[in-house]
Amino acid sequence: MRPALALEATNIESLLLAMTSPVEPLVHLHTSAPSMIIDEDVLDTLMAFCWYQHDTKLSTDFTTHALGVACTSGNYRYIAEVAFCLGSSYTKLGDFERAQKFLEEAHGSLKKLPRSTNILSVHG
Repeated sequence: MRPALALEATNIESLLLAMTSPVEPLVHLHTSAPSMIIDEDVLDTLMAFCWYQHDTKLSTDFTTHALGVACTSGNYRYIAEVAFCLGSSYTKLGDFERAQKFLEEAHGSLKKLPRSTNILSVHG
C-alpha cells in the first residue's frame, strides 16, 4: 500500500503551482528586496515538497519553480534552502555543473543572512 502523500503528490504539486503562479522562475536570483509578499507557510510547504520530490521522484521542474518563488519573496533563508535542494537534485542526476551553480547560490544566500540568524531553522 502506498503512503497517502504519494497517492496525492500530483494533486499537491498542482495545487502548489496554482497558488504560486505566475512567478517568473529564477528572474530574481540576486534581488535585494522582495518583489512579491509570499506567506511563510506557503514557502515552508513549497520547500517541504521540494525535499519530498528530491527523495521520492527526482525532478527539477517543481524545485526550479519553488526557487523562483523563493527569490521573488526576497527571503534569503528560503532561497538558500531551495537552491541547496536543487543543487542536491542535480548532483543526484549527475549534472555537476548545474549542481555547482545552485550550491553556490545557496552558499551566497546564506552569506547574506544576518549573523544572528539560526541557519538550522527557516524562521531564524
